[in-house]
Amino acid sequence: ITTTPESRMTDQTDEEIVKAYRALSLRKGLKNLEAMGLGENKYLKDVDPEFWAFTVENLFGNVFSREALSLRDRELITLSVLVALNRMHGIPTHFRAAPAVGISDDQVRELIIHVMHYAGWPCGAQAMANFNTFVAEGRGKALFG
Repeated sequence: ITTTPESRMTDQTDEEIVKAYRALSLRKGLKNLEAMGLGENKYLKDVDPEFWAFTVENLFGNVFSREALSLRDRELITLSVLVALNRMHGIPTHFRAAPAVGISDDQVRELIIHVMHYAGWPCGAQAMANFNTFVAEGRGKALFG
C-alpha cells in the first residue's frame, strides 16, 4: 500500500494550515489598510473584533490583494458602488482612503457626478453633500482619530 502526502495529513496539520493561511491573509489585509491610510480600521475593530478579523482577512487580505486591479482601481470601484447604492454609512472610510491611493478630491467629485447620472440624482446629491462635509470637517478625524 502506498500512501500519498494527503493521506498522511492529520487534522492537526489541517488546523495549522488554516491558521497559517488566516495569519497571511490578515497580514496582507493590514498591509492594504495601511496603504489606504486606514491603519487597522480601529472603528470596525471596536465594533466587533471577530467581524473585523473576518473583514480584514477576506476583503482586504484576499479580494483587495488580487493582482488584476490596483488599490486605486479598487477604491474607485468601491466608491462608485457605495455612491450608486446610496450606502452613506460606508462611504466615509473610502472617502478617507481615496487620497492615500492617489485619488484627488476633484476626482472624487467627478466620480460622484458620473455615478449620479446612472444611479440617480438623489444619491449623487447626498454623496456630494456628504463628501463636502467630510472635507470641511477635517476628513473624518472624529471617526478615524
